[in-house]
Amino acid sequence: MRYLNVEEARTIQAERRKKAVSGFALHGFCAVAIGIIACFTIGDKAGGRVFPLIVAGLLLYLALSVKLSGFYMLFRPKEFTGTVTRIEAKEETVKKYMSSQPGVAYTADHIQKMEILVTNEKGKTIIHKFVLTDDYKELKLGDNVTVLSFIDRPVINK
Repeated sequence: MRYLNVEEARTIQAERRKKAVSGFALHGFCAVAIGIIACFTIGDKAGGRVFPLIVAGLLLYLALSVKLSGFYMLFRPKEFTGTVTRIEAKEETVKKYMSSQPGVAYTADHIQKMEILVTNEKGKTIIHKFVLTDDYKELKLGDNVTVLSFIDRPVINK
């Protein structure tokens, strides 16, 4: 894997932002359509006692769609440039299968994750976690990096 420069990362981020907003809008439209259909079909038969359940179900669906579409990343800082002030590498165990399937041993993968603390010249800090690859093993304290909200790894400014 090669390093991304900041301009390439910004174009990728712009595409991913559009995709997240359009995905959330599509989920919102589906929630409204399902709500209207449910109110006219089920709501009339139940005499209005089902409306709170329909609203609660649609709110739950919208909350899940925030996560599924990546819309929550819009609330992160769009771009943060600063110097690395702390580096910590950890090994995490991730189950290979998401459930305990019969006949399958409890296998797991061990993933190296890196957590960096980036501080800008104004004194603000941000913590960024990402999967450690060989390209980022040479990252050291004092390196200038840019963290973008829709890019999973930091961009090392050279």
